[in-house]
Amino acid sequence: MRSILAATLLLAGFAATPAAAAPARESLQLDPGLVLVQRSVEPPITGRNCPRPGTRSPGSRQQIRTTFSNANDFQISLYWVDFQGNSVHYGNIRPRGSMTLQSYLGHVWVALDPRGRCLGHAAVPRGEPTLAF
Repeated sequence: MRSILAATLLLAGFAATPAAAAPARESLQLDPGLVLVQRSVEPPITGRNCPRPGTRSPGSRQQIRTTFSNANDFQISLYWVDFQGNSVHYGNIRPRGSMTLQSYLGHVWVALDPRGRCLGHAAVPRGEPTLAF
């Protein structure tokens, strides 16, 4: 039952939290082999090369295996723009590295440089795309 709940939370885009308030990015072990990571939700990212204010990821059930590529000589931070327009940090990509995630058609992603400036943003297209920043 707990595995089904955890899977449902993941598919719905929610992170599980313990009864007491938990700090951002705390892991919660529900079952052996299943770990949910609580991601920090931040206000929308604004500035040059960022999505327009009010941009949100659309609801979609079409999963798309997406590779995010860092074409720079510095680390970048990858954020998903959620259904309310907030920014959700998904991780960092090392210089000239890449990260592959399961995303959804039309979901919006933003890449930031180490100073927090937008390098660009993209919506996930059909196929198995590589989005380069």
